Amino acid sequence: MRSRASALVTLGRAYSRLGNFSGALKNLHAGLDTAISLNNTELEFAGTHGLGEALLRSGRTTEAEREFRKALTLGEQAGIPDAVRLAREGLGDVARQAGHLDDAATHYRAAIEAIESMRSRLGSSEFKTTFLSGTITAYERLIDVLAHQGRKEEALYVAEKARARAFLDMLAAGRRQTAGAAAEPKLLDSVGIEQEMARRGAVLVEYALGARRSYVWAVAGNKTVMAPLASRAVLEERARHYRELLVKQSPQAVEEATPLYQMLLAPIASQLVRNKIVVIVADGALHYLPFETLMPPGGHFLGEDFTVAYVPSASVLAELPAPSGVRQKELLAYGNPDFGPGPPRPGTAQDVVRGLDVRDGLRLTPLPNTRYEVDGIAALYPTSMSTTHLGRAATKTSVQQENLTEYKRIHFATHAFIDERRPERSGIVLSSAGQEDGVLRINDILALKLNADLVVLSACQTGLGKLMRGEGISGLT
Repeated sequence: MRSRASALVTLGRAYSRLGNFSGALKNLHAGLDTAISLNNTELEFAGTHGLGEALLRSGRTTEAEREFRKALTLGEQAGIPDAVRLAREGLGDVARQAGHLDDAATHYRAAIEAIESMRSRLGSSEFKTTFLSGTITAYERLIDVLAHQGRKEEALYVAEKARARAFLDMLAAGRRQTAGAAAEPKLLDSVGIEQEMARRGAVLVEYALGARRSYVWAVAGNKTVMAPLASRAVLEERARHYRELLVKQSPQAVEEATPLYQMLLAPIASQLVRNKIVVIVADGALHYLPFETLMPPGGHFLGEDFTVAYVPSASVLAELPAPSGVRQKELLAYGNPDFGPGPPRPGTAQDVVRGLDVRDGLRLTPLPNTRYEVDGIAALYPTSMSTTHLGRAATKTSVQQENLTEYKRIHFATHAFIDERRPERSGIVLSSAGQEDGVLRINDILALKLNADLVVLSACQTGLGKLMRGEGISGLT
């Protein structure tokens, strides 16, 4: 009987998504009746919530609200936060569709409160990332409601709450690892963002993509502006098409650069100040877009007028200390690592770890020309002001033992790889030594104490990684 009830509810929800509402309601009612007879709260909630969704999609908002309220009561009585979250989102959708924006905002805030409660109980950053990517719609819908109410500052704060939270936690963990106990990372509100941008002499441009419409904020000094943009589908399609043209080195890319600028930056262009850094917080497929190549009217690239930087969120930027103090040296560089004459000795730790990397596509071909790359860069500075580690000396241990805070510039010329299934295993490949596998992985990188103006990863596709909704690109950068 339980499997029959589950099948009926699943079938009803499928019909609802296909627009067959009579079939949806018939199967959902049958599944719900069976669930009630079994006294199965989980299935009863699923059927009730499914009815609410089907009724809302068919335009029967009053009946939909009734079912969502029943679902909310079931979730609250059973103490199931995810059920509360889904029911609150449904009630928010009903209110939003009816134009009752205050009520919609109240329900979406409650849904987000349930999400935050569940997220706080998750252990690993991987679980937190996956969880948030599956619950991001409540944040997106609340942003849209707040934008319609003209509440741009609160909308920006909600966008920050939905950005790179797992990475922010990893930064805090890395800081605790290197400096002992430290304050927990803080999510910035609009005032905090304005203060951070003023401190850095920068302008923040942050995006939030949505199903109906998207938004962009520009924050400079003590001023925050917000503008509506096209939907997620439209913007992501244009961005992907433009990037494909760039990769193919097609002349059509130049023709696309200005229209894309008009779509993404023109609405807030008056806030962009020359001689200030433009800090981009992208969303969705915009993470893959090189904004420097966009062209304002006039036939020149954005990168010719502004220095462009990218961060996962404004709150992450606030956790990254600006270079400070006197740095004694100009350059620290690693190149031409020795990957060994063959595979590691079977059974060793190095063999096991490196074997996983090879299984995931890592191919360690020699890179002899990286020696010339490093030597050429080092020649730009006095010998006493630069340190290079080449060949077998370019080890993971040498990075971890070096006083990195002394250097203005750090350069890695070697292989790097992205593990999209487990991004925390991604890393920079250096010479192996002893039992060490030679890979400087994400957690190793987060534990490094840096004070550099510039860190270069001179390896293939180091700007790529797995794109997770709400988290951005999970990779080396």
